[in-house]
Order: sequence, then structure tokens, then C-alpha cells
Amino acid sequence: VRDRQRIKESAASIESLGLPSNRPNIPLFATLSLAAVVLVGLIAYFIGQSMQAKREPSQVVTRVEAPEEPGSPPRDGVSNTPVPAGPVREPQMDRELRALVTQRSTVGGNLVSIHSDPRSRIVTATFTMGPTEDGRRIAAELARSVLDQSQETLIVTLRGVRDDQIIYMADVPRSRYAELQTGSYSEPPEAWINHILTNEWQPSQTPVSQPSTPPTDAQTPGTASPPDASTERQVPEFMPPLTR
Repeated sequence: VRDRQRIKESAASIESLGLPSNRPNIPLFATLSLAAVVLVGLIAYFIGQSMQAKREPSQVVTRVEAPEEPGSPPRDGVSNTPVPAGPVREPQMDRELRALVTQRSTVGGNLVSIHSDPRSRIVTATFTMGPTEDGRRIAAELARSVLDQSQETLIVTLRGVRDDQIIYMADVPRSRYAELQTGSYSEPPEAWINHILTNEWQPSQTPVSQPSTPPTDAQTPGTASPPDASTERQVPEFMPPLTR
């Protein structure tokens, strides 16, 4: 009872003098502590999100819509006119080789494109052919120019195009072309074309036959000469049907 009376008197004296009370304010302390914990948690959360965004690449979400009918109004006010893609540039090595062949070949104007395969060192050249142009001569001239400008090329594959259709193909190995450079090849001036062109192909699937030399042996009147293998009709190889 004395202690309670003394505490009550002390509280009355403190209140009358206007002094601050020493009793802790527990609700205020608890509220401030909870707010501090929540603030620290939020800061840690945002820091973690920013670090994760730096580690992982952002994902681009593209909406795919079905094509609309011509003349139909655009959806969402956005025009559906397709945006033309930029031109696809050919590799630098093909571009430089095509420029050299176009400038230094007599039939460079017929060249359309050049594609190089560094693995097998094969160059494929596509050219155009007019109705009255000799595709074999154009192919031989282009192959000779490609082999002169690209020393690492082993084989040149030629493709002749007319009216968007491939009508002639042939291969020119460097070994055949090298025989013309050694001087050991002595033939008429136009025979070099027949010498370097190999694996010739035409849409009829009939191989392009080489000019044959006439027989020199004299024949006895009234007797028939045996058939020559070079003059017999060449039958194209069997082509298996396409897989259904």
C-alpha cells in the first residue's frame, strides 16, 4: 500500500511539473519496428528483381494473328500492310568474285550470281541464256574466268537459265582447264570448250554428245561397217520415280 501510494504521489508530481514520463510507449515501439521490417523487406525484394533482370535476357512476346481478307478494315486501328524485308546481301567473297568475273569476262553480262562452298572449294555460277545464244560457250567462258580469278577453286558448276527455267548444267574441273595452260593440248581453237565441259545436262535428260571423228578405214563396196560405239544412240540413264 505504501509503494502504491508513493508511485501515485510521484506520478502526480511529474504530471503537475510537466516532466516526461519514463514509462515506455509499447504500441508506438511495436508499430515502428513493424514498419522498419516491412521497409527492409521491400528494399530487398526490389534489389533482387533488378539483379535477376540483369542476369536473364528479356523475353520478347509477339502476337500472332491470322491474315485478314483483302479490303477488310484493320483490327485495333493498326494497318496490316506487310513491311517489306530488307535486301539480303550476298557474302563478301561471292560479291567480290562476281564483280571480277563480270568485269574481266567477255560474257560477264550474262552472269547472275555466284555461290562459293569453302568446304569442297566448288563455285556455282548461274547465268542467263538468250534464245540465240550458245549456252556451252557462255558456260566455258565463265568457268575459265572464275578459275583465273579464284585460284583455290577446284570445280566450277555452271547453271544456264532461260525464262526462269534451268535448261543447261555442266561442271568444269580445274584439272581440265590446267591441261589447256600447259600447252600439251593441241586441238582446233573451238575444241577447248568440249574439252573442259563435263557432266553436261539438258532438260531432255539426254547427255550432250561430243563430236565424233569419221572412220578412217576404207570399206569394201557392198559390205556394211560394224557399228561404232561412239556413233550409237546414247540412251539416258534410268531415272527412278519420285517418292510418293
